[in-house]
Amino acid sequence: RMFHELDAESKAEFYSRDPKKSVKYNSNYDLYESPTAYWSDTISCHFDKLMDPEELPSVCRAEMLNYHQHVMTLVEMLCELLSEALGLPSSYLKNINSTESQLLAAHNYPPCPEPTLTLGMPKHIDPSFLT
Repeated sequence: RMFHELDAESKAEFYSRDPKKSVKYNSNYDLYESPTAYWSDTISCHFDKLMDPEELPSVCRAEMLNYHQHVMTLVEMLCELLSEALGLPSSYLKNINSTESQLLAAHNYPPCPEPTLTLGMPKHIDPSFLT
């Protein structure tokens, strides 16, 4: 929330549609590919072993790192439980890198100036192991 409450100039530093960037901010993320526009702003962070935490916005860096740490603890526990429930060694899902891709996306849905023209979010999928 703190990031989305920044002024446009402060957020502009992070604006990008480059899929290779670890941290990026944009509006209507698939604006040029979809027949409908998402009425949303998103700050997204790809957490991997190479990401420099200094790339995260300073206004929410500590919160994002803390959230990521707690989510990864939960993910490890869920992977162990799911592996065991499937009759596999508890480390099975972790060992096949099922949690290698880690994306944190924080969405903001600002008020739409013409709400009668919106229907909500279009259909989408989250193609990852745990969402």
